[in-house]
Amino acid sequence: MRCPVIIRRALAGLAIGMFIAVIATPAMADDTIVNADIRANSDGILVGTALLQRSVASNGTETLSLHMSIPRGIGESSVCLAAAPFTTRASPGSCPYSLAAAGGTTADYQIPLGTTYAGRTLYVQAHAVTRSDTAYVGWQAGSPFFGNVAVAAPGSTPVPIGALGGVGLALLIGIAVLVRRPRHVNATPNA
Repeated sequence: MRCPVIIRRALAGLAIGMFIAVIATPAMADDTIVNADIRANSDGILVGTALLQRSVASNGTETLSLHMSIPRGIGESSVCLAAAPFTTRASPGSCPYSLAAAGGTTADYQIPLGTTYAGRTLYVQAHAVTRSDTAYVGWQAGSPFFGNVAVAAPGSTPVPIGALGGVGLALLIGIAVLVRRPRHVNATPNA
């Protein structure tokens, strides 16, 4: 009746390995958060920071939150969205979202995305005027310079390496338990 003992040991090893995988792997958040610099003019001088957060509601609709902070002040700002990366500057006047900050140092957007970008990467071009300088979140060099920030779909974070390592460890422990069976040696006492 060795078979049940071996199977129990293998299952115990697999269970221990899976437990290690679960506790060693950080929980994956549903929201996608991206921090980005805000840079101005053709030389890309750092003028502020931005936080982009993409979240999904229980009904499957998504929202993009954008917080821009520029200590020198924000005269106006605008946001364009796309399903493909921006490769040039969009006209700020053609962007569907805009704020006139009137000299404040922050601009905050709450943009309902619905299900338009569900499961796909969203690309954001956020523009701000600070004093007389033109600035972009995710500044990209070019003629003219522009902005582009990729925000992955919520929950689309790939499986962390820790989880794969835990599963591999579970398999190794299970195999080790199977291979390391007690060996019986039939020895006859010397007379």
